[in-house]
Amino acid sequence: MGKRDNIKELAVFITQALAHRIGRIIDENALHAEKYRKETLNFMKLAEQVKMKENWNSSDLILLRETVKNNLERELARRTYIDNRKFDIMGEEIEKVLRELELSD
Repeated sequence: MGKRDNIKELAVFITQALAHRIGRIIDENALHAEKYRKETLNFMKLAEQVKMKENWNSSDLILLRETVKNNLERELARRTYIDNRKFDIMGEEIEKVLRELELSD
């Protein structure tokens, strides 16, 4: 797999982790909150594995951030059952996850 493929794969895992994380934050009292927490952790572990495959430069991180943002907007729009506040916290949560994965500039 090339670096671009790894960026796409990493973006998919980060997007899924963020969608579950935001769902849990917005509706923390829902019956699914614990499931969302577990799914977030699982996707973060998968993202960590992909992250370790490459040495990431600043242009890779910019492309990754843009890809995650676009994917997450589509994913959250699809999840109509989550309150629209999801879009308000999206940017902040993207940055938090990228910092957790040590993928921020």
